[in-house]
Amino acid sequence: MLMKYWRSMVQKILKKYLSSLQVNNMISVLIIKELKDLIRDPRIWIPFIISAIIMPAIGFAMSIPMKSSQEELAKPINIGIINIDEGDIAEGLVKYIEDNSILLKVNPYIVDKNIFKNISMNEESYKHIIKYFEENGINVELILIIPKDFSEKFRLRDKPSIVTINIVKDISVFSGVKGMRINSIIVNYVREKYLEGTNISLNIILDPYKSYAVSYLKGKEKIIYGDPSTLISSLGFASLFLPLILMIISVSAMQMSATSMAVENEEKTLETLLTFPIPRTHILFAKLIGSFIVAAIGSLFNIAGFIIY
Repeated sequence: MLMKYWRSMVQKILKKYLSSLQVNNMISVLIIKELKDLIRDPRIWIPFIISAIIMPAIGFAMSIPMKSSQEELAKPINIGIINIDEGDIAEGLVKYIEDNSILLKVNPYIVDKNIFKNISMNEESYKHIIKYFEENGINVELILIIPKDFSEKFRLRDKPSIVTINIVKDISVFSGVKGMRINSIIVNYVREKYLEGTNISLNIILDPYKSYAVSYLKGKEKIIYGDPSTLISSLGFASLFLPLILMIISVSAMQMSATSMAVENEEKTLETLLTFPIPRTHILFAKLIGSFIVAAIGSLFNIAGFIIY
């Protein structure tokens, strides 16, 4: 009796195992058939190739003006300097720019003080100054005007003011960067003058201490060296990017499944497939798996194009 029971149990297990193998074999055949149909259809793989090509093309098109702009930034700036102040601090600033012109990457042109001695700081005066440079054929990209009270305000420990006129010849992303470079030169000079006689280096003020940041991932018990803000932003980017990839693959798989069903319905192959003794769920499952595989491959093309971009 016991032997008969064990024999029946073994037969049931073998029957179930063989039937599962048959089902798996049936689904694998359907998946391979679906993959072949999707790969053969140009409406499926052409969009992936286009998206993989168009991203590097856009990146290349954008890199041309950016490269030329960066080359322009590396060149020395032609600046005109108008010093209306008679004080030694203003004179020191002009001399500082002249003496360090190669290091600061500037070509200074010093205008005679007497030309704009009594000029006021308003729109008409700025236009008059620009016109002076144009009429005399002086090519400048920026004009630096040091007002009369520059040295006095410095001695009173009040914030001195300087006017910079940017000559914008073309609109680009880097149009205002040259003006920022001149402003940083002036800021460094003023800071150095304030620190004179204190035996304190400007570098110490700008960067007063060295930081060695260490981050501890509590869940994984791991030590990571580096800026925590950079680490968190990179991890946050990964956590945002991975679900986005999965969403793109899922949407692409659903779209391809719908396209495949429509094509088979149009070519009357779906009706033929449904006449076979195959469960409808197996057909649907095979279509989804095949579409998911093709969508994953297509997403790899998109990611490769994005990385090249």
